Amino acid sequence: MKKCRIGIIGENNLLTGAILNRLKSWRFPADVIQIYRNDDPSQCEDIDCVVAQNEILFICCRCEKHKELIEKGIAAGCITIDMWADTNDDQICIAPAVNGNRIQRNTHYVKLPQMESLQLIQSLAKLQEHFQVESITVSTYQSLAKADFDACQELKEQMQNYLHEESFDSKYMPYRDALNHLPVLFNPLPQIDCFTPEGFTCSEKHLDTEYKQVFGVDVPVYATCVWIASMRGASMSIQVKLKDTCTREDLIEILSKGDSSLLIDDIEHQMYPIPSDVIHDYRCFIGRVRCFDEHTIGLWSVCDEIEMLSANGVMAAFIFVNNDWLREG
Repeated sequence: MKKCRIGIIGENNLLTGAILNRLKSWRFPADVIQIYRNDDPSQCEDIDCVVAQNEILFICCRCEKHKELIEKGIAAGCITIDMWADTNDDQICIAPAVNGNRIQRNTHYVKLPQMESLQLIQSLAKLQEHFQVESITVSTYQSLAKADFDACQELKEQMQNYLHEESFDSKYMPYRDALNHLPVLFNPLPQIDCFTPEGFTCSEKHLDTEYKQVFGVDVPVYATCVWIASMRGASMSIQVKLKDTCTREDLIEILSKGDSSLLIDDIEHQMYPIPSDVIHDYRCFIGRVRCFDEHTIGLWSVCDEIEMLSANGVMAAFIFVNNDWLREG
């Protein structure tokens, strides 16, 4: 198997480290793995040089050079894996754990779904395969791992201030450029990213758009996305309306065969997944499976959103290497 040179462009954050660890733990055939700090101008100043030095690029940031990096990477034949893409473009999302077969020899750009979209996609992949889904209603509970290092540090400071009976405020939540900043400690914040004119947040629109893109279906996703005071691990309460009829036994049998998800559902022994139990695993864990009626089902899903996203990026890279689809030189 051919070895290659890999560049990871991002800040000093959890995602960059998770990609590096996943490449090593899965023994990815790389000669060199170089991390470029986008918040250090000297490391990404010459984009042409960054592109020329690497055959695979992981883009893990939304820096001002994000678009230029992608455009020059594609033009040079460099495999460009966008870990933090903008949904508002014409490119179709690919979730390698679910629809990696969309990656072909002439593919040079892979746009991964946002973290919350990827969790929903992996959680419902088997159901989408076996049933006709009519609609999805989902509430997401996101940790600050999706935000950034400063937001996580701020939560720690808020906890310390509370324990010392001191006041606390926020500079970073619900997002860095928000009109008003609100403390997430003791306050679930129903706003991830900015609002659209229709009253949705960008994350809520991502869920609807990216689910449809990955599965190629016209299934509406009605989402509410919420920040919670947690450092890592994402949860979802999912309700799915089916055109078919089903029973809980049907669901258990189908969900137990998931490739990118794992079923933990034993109500007699109070067993269901919680985020702290799945840290450093790339799969989604599903539990609390139930039928509200013969057409409507409920699920609970948790994941380590950082590991899930990083693993999908590395899966995409493996597809290119295993098929010998890297550029020459």
